[in-house]
Amino acid sequence: MLMSLSPTSCTNASVIQPASSALQVSQTLCCYCTAVGDDLVGVQMTLRRPRTSVSLEYCTTRAVPSLSQSEYLATVGKGLLPGIDILWTGPKVISNEISVEHVEEVGQVLRRPPLLWDNLHANDYDRRRLFLGPYHGRPTDIASKVRGVLSNPNCEFEANFVPLFTLSQWRLLADAYDPMDLDKDEMKLDDVELLIDLFHLPYGHGPKATAMLRQFDWLRSNAFCLQTKNEQRSNEWLQKAEDFRSMESIVSNLFRHLCSSANRSLVYDLYAHVSDLRSTIVLLRAFVDWLALGHQDDSPGCERKAGKQPFCSGDQEPWIYRGGLLGEMQRLLPIMSAPGAPFARPIAVPVFTIRPYMQSDHDVLREFCEKHFLSHALVDGEALISFPSLAIDSSIGDYIALSSDLIFVLDTTGQLCGYACGALNAQQHRTGAQSTWKPQMAVKYPAGLLDSELHPSIKILIEAFHSDRGRGPLLPEDIYEQYPSIVTMAMTQESLNLAYLPFSLLSALINCLRGQGSHGVHTVLSAENRVLHECFTSQGFTELMRTADGAVILGRSIERFP
Repeated sequence: MLMSLSPTSCTNASVIQPASSALQVSQTLCCYCTAVGDDLVGVQMTLRRPRTSVSLEYCTTRAVPSLSQSEYLATVGKGLLPGIDILWTGPKVISNEISVEHVEEVGQVLRRPPLLWDNLHANDYDRRRLFLGPYHGRPTDIASKVRGVLSNPNCEFEANFVPLFTLSQWRLLADAYDPMDLDKDEMKLDDVELLIDLFHLPYGHGPKATAMLRQFDWLRSNAFCLQTKNEQRSNEWLQKAEDFRSMESIVSNLFRHLCSSANRSLVYDLYAHVSDLRSTIVLLRAFVDWLALGHQDDSPGCERKAGKQPFCSGDQEPWIYRGGLLGEMQRLLPIMSAPGAPFARPIAVPVFTIRPYMQSDHDVLREFCEKHFLSHALVDGEALISFPSLAIDSSIGDYIALSSDLIFVLDTTGQLCGYACGALNAQQHRTGAQSTWKPQMAVKYPAGLLDSELHPSIKILIEAFHSDRGRGPLLPEDIYEQYPSIVTMAMTQESLNLAYLPFSLLSALINCLRGQGSHGVHTVLSAENRVLHECFTSQGFTELMRTADGAVILGRSIERFP
């Protein structure tokens, strides 16, 4: 949440000055809260008078019976001290525009300038949408008419750069502010402009997105032109179809560029949205190609009258029609496709499954661990042939032996491509591994092997089974108290590039730990493993410490189920 204060707010709002001691701060806060509390009690007693119903009124559409005649707003405005701010969202919960006249009217009713709670970029009511467009629909003149502006942004943190940057420009540039004038020399990438266009604002799409919608709508409604002898109309249809294919290609390039972005946090936040949109546009293109072969769309809705303007926002709140641009495109697809339509057959895309580990997975998990070791040059490939289980034993053998119920695997069509495993109590797991599991490994890989001519990488792994050191670093007691559980994860590079897969795999394990009563979890990563580091931080992990040998300890709290 970003707060942009007007110049008058500091003079009108109550400010608690710095105190010389904690006692003074406490006394000041108590006096302030007592004054506010007494004031609120009076308002509360007034509002408790018998009424048919009482609900919060924070925008015009929720004011009963109207903004100017609302008993609720009049009571709150009259009863609260002038220094107490009152939040207001505008004409609607999510307001397309907020005018100076509207803010002035609200100020008269509330007997103070409102504190604007702006939901323009909020997407918590429809998580399939993102709003990357600029701060728009609020004249800069209202800055002097409000106590301040609070922006309620997208849930995805990395998606809020443009919304919050343009809000700051709106405040700083005043009359010179142009919401469509993004600094192209500074932004550099056409991809950013396209992202903003595709995921614009609640009440409208960007010009390219709108053109794409109307282009497809026209192609679908005018496919009959290909059946006529009018060569000019046929050529027009074919040219528009080619233009639509170009649009699809541009969006597909955007998706590829996003996946290869160095800012992995941005990838994790945007991947699902851009991937879903791109898949739908690919489907639209397939339908256009199908129509180009001479097929006819006989499904309901294709007979839309020429000249009708679709995709115009009505007077309703934006959550009435969910999905944003993606939803609009899906609603344009035929409800009942004719035989032979391209989407009547399943699309050949990989299907990934996240499920608990089973004993029958041991052989494929062993092969995965071996390939993982080789791909990261952790061992010599030829030397490892003589020890087929060494990779899995060295990486997660203790988890298989002591907490196999907390192992999840990721597979696609029977091919394992990742795992996540954990232990409910890291200290007990470490003790159990040292006392029971490591002695078993010492028997499986006897110390006599260390005297033979083994590759150094193999010796290092076998030596670990015979050392007195525990599994992983011994952490400070306060970390075990606050983050008692431990997790670890490994995936193929291809799966890591699909940002939603590591996120979903880790979520499955954390939810399982939550169900078993854990209130915190930590992980141990190599300092060089930047990809996994960003994957864990996207799940709310923060760095707790670094060990002497270069390991990074990350941790996060786990909210209990209600």
